[in-house]
Amino acid sequence: MEILKLLKNNLANAVSLLSVPFVLVAFHYALCGQAFLSLCFIATAFFIDTADGWIARKIRIESIRGRMIDSFCDLVIYVAFPCFFIYQFLPIDLLAMLFAGSAVMIAGIVRLARLNECGLIRDDNKIYYQGLFVPAVLVAAVAFYALYQRGVNQVLYLAAPAMAAISLLMVSNFRLRKINNWPWYVLAAILLWMAY
Repeated sequence: MEILKLLKNNLANAVSLLSVPFVLVAFHYALCGQAFLSLCFIATAFFIDTADGWIARKIRIESIRGRMIDSFCDLVIYVAFPCFFIYQFLPIDLLAMLFAGSAVMIAGIVRLARLNECGLIRDDNKIYYQGLFVPAVLVAAVAFYALYQRGVNQVLYLAAPAMAAISLLMVSNFRLRKINNWPWYVLAAILLWMAY
């Protein structure tokens, strides 16, 4: 009985941690210059990441530890990987991307720490994030790459300032309504198709 309880209480955490091998393979393929394969593995990590919170809510096992594990996984999937991906596949000025990448990493860390400390905002039966959510960094990185692959070279001049702006939006105080996961799945499919 104790083992079943232990398994149930850690199921969402195990699902969160299941994303880690997929992220590592995504980094590997990025290092090998295989952008599309890299994006396929990070998309798999994204889908796994959306499942952990759903599982925790469904079987009522939300916990501080689970929130922290999820945030660490979010940091790698949505902040560290996109910065590395941009460095690897877009020929952007190194100094500009060093500044923008550092800003994104710092803002992502602060954003996730604030989320862990304060949680989501609940108002009138609606749930809000405070500031822009971290998956926006991954969305932007994939969009920049897809546009560059299609010959839109202006993205090389816009990527660093856009990443700096995303950094500011992540740590800002505006409210952004939490949406269902399905629009994210559609967006992920569209971005993968564009990056192909």
